[in-house]
Amino acid sequence: MLVITTVCLLAFYTDVCSFRPSQELHLGPLLCSLMLIALLLERALEVFLTNLRAPTSETLQEEVRAMRNVLRYTKLKVERTELEEALKAKEAKLAGHKRDTRRYALHVGLGIGLLISIAGVRTLESILVIAPAAGGATWAQAGMMRALDILLTGALIAGGSDGIHKLAEAFRTTVEGYNRQSRR
Repeated sequence: MLVITTVCLLAFYTDVCSFRPSQELHLGPLLCSLMLIALLLERALEVFLTNLRAPTSETLQEEVRAMRNVLRYTKLKVERTELEEALKAKEAKLAGHKRDTRRYALHVGLGIGLLISIAGVRTLESILVIAPAAGGATWAQAGMMRALDILLTGALIAGGSDGIHKLAEAFRTTVEGYNRQSRR
């Protein structure tokens, strides 16, 4: 994120891009669209990953539950020690399975988010004018800004609707504060 912020700041100082005029800004619909896309992607990933990963997860969870029950009624110290070690190993396997599932969801979500962004859904392009201008950006600089926009939007979509909701709330709070100050 720091890299993207730095590149964007450099872009402003080198005339690669500029903010769109306020009458052309439509941040509300943009944020709503991104939130809807992220929600749809989250749900689709949940359906696919549940079908692929849930059977193994459920089996591991049941084995952990059964081992805990057996451990509860085992009195012999030798057997308890062996069961505790086996339980720890099974719990580690379950934790690894859950970690892998989250990683798969993130990778697939990022891939689909990038495809959606490549197809035309963009965040920076909605608020910035990114185009070579007379004496401004070169085609390479504008292309780099578009590539960063694609990466940023893809990551934003992959990050899920919660992050977009927080962004929308920050935008709403800022606008309300600005409106209160302008009324005074």
